[in-house]
Amino acid sequence: RTVVTGGWGVVKAWDTATGEERWSTLASLDYTYGAACSRRGDRIAVTTRDGHLVTLDAATGAILRSRRLFTGRLLGVDWTPDGQVVVGTEDGRTLLVSATGEPSPRELIEHEGPVASVAVDLAGRRIASGSGDQAIWDRGARSSLGGDHSVRLWRGERGQGTSRILGEHVGTVHTLAFSLSDDRLASGAEDGAVAIWPLTEIGADPVWLRGPGSPARALVWSADSRRLIVAHHNGLVMVWDTAEGAPLLVLDGPE
Repeated sequence: RTVVTGGWGVVKAWDTATGEERWSTLASLDYTYGAACSRRGDRIAVTTRDGHLVTLDAATGAILRSRRLFTGRLLGVDWTPDGQVVVGTEDGRTLLVSATGEPSPRELIEHEGPVASVAVDLAGRRIASGSGDQAIWDRGARSSLGGDHSVRLWRGERGQGTSRILGEHVGTVHTLAFSLSDDRLASGAEDGAVAIWPLTEIGADPVWLRGPGSPARALVWSADSRRLIVAHHNGLVMVWDTAEGAPLLVLDGPE
């Protein structure tokens, strides 16, 4: 019943029943990118622009641990069922990190661009990662150095396994979500398109959901895995029938 938001170093938790702010914490002196709640709901992992992985107490917002894993940006973040953290790095790596800090992070998947999004399935045996553009800024203008824009899937246990490419998007893959039935993976990208990848058949074509063209920023499956909620950068929220590939509901929220 808690939603966590982040921005310029500040992480906030909101009660979904009342809409009230539960706590606010300065987690970093730099920009925060990703935030994810542990499976038990007791901890929150936050990634930052200066390469820190910050762990917060979900009840109070107190900082439990802050560890610098990388000299560049840490981006996507999610938790495994056993309390480890998966993070994506600016240099294209997907890392498995122990919550206690030992042993050293283990590299699972490698991309040709920054790993903007990661997701772990319910059983913790599959990890997905999505990549994007490597960008540089010159006098306020953004230039892209390219990237593979791919969705990759790692399968294994205890950090040992293999990875494969599911496919590619047009632009950065901003968000990933496994269905609660664990048989499909949804990915959303910069061009607003969402792909639903079947995981029970290798090489099967995805179902494509074409939204408004605004970047897809967040994905949530319904409990029965029959519907998918997609939040877009322009404030539009769409509810899709995943079997038919048709929109069921469109909500126009704030940008």
